[in-house]
Amino acid sequence: MRGWFRCMTRPRNGFNFVARLLRDWVSGSNTFSQPDERLVEAFREDRLVGFCGLNRDPYTAQSAAGRLRHLYVSRMARQSGAGSPLVRHLLGEARGVFKIVRLRSDSREAARFYEHLRFRRAEEESATHLWMP
Repeated sequence: MRGWFRCMTRPRNGFNFVARLLRDWVSGSNTFSQPDERLVEAFREDRLVGFCGLNRDPYTAQSAAGRLRHLYVSRMARQSGAGSPLVRHLLGEARGVFKIVRLRSDSREAARFYEHLRFRRAEEESATHLWMP
């Protein structure tokens, strides 16, 4: 757990969501501990290289909506296949629980990544992409 927090306290390259994840975790406002919520980590040679979370979507009244959140892959692990297994694992967990998984992406690179994983673009204020099992 120490490596996880060390990684989280050094947000870089405009990834402000990493600092927000840490603040939310420490304050208790989002610890991915509600039913069917998860936070998963990816390791390579005992080093944390990425993480991603799945929450019930707080931005919609739809009760069967999940939200993919805080996908981060360290610079050294990008383009090496570390992010896809994290997302696929969480989508597998979402199957049978959520009718839809939503997310918000703020870059073209991330949008292409999610679309490659079968998310489709959304024209919603609180979501740029949707995935339905």
